[in-house]
Amino acid sequence: MSILHGIVALLVVFELMEAGTLDESGITGYLKLSGSVLFGVIIIIVNAKIMAMSTGIKLLNTIIVLISVGLYWASQALVGWLFSSPT
Repeated sequence: MSILHGIVALLVVFELMEAGTLDESGITGYLKLSGSVLFGVIIIIVNAKIMAMSTGIKLLNTIIVLISVGLYWASQALVGWLFSSPT
């Protein structure tokens, strides 16, 4: 089932973000962004499955899952900021 979730996530992300192989100026799509979004989607899916498979939804589980997803997006923002800073 996990392989099916991964394949569906991959196809949805690439269909939405990589609509065309080449754009009007002849430049290929930005695969780094698509890969980052796909990784984020997989993190959210895995955390949702952990919550669903838990014996009960406890406040601590919910807080840890929210921190996990939040830290992923914060790390992506930090990496994007570091690589976009002028040198």
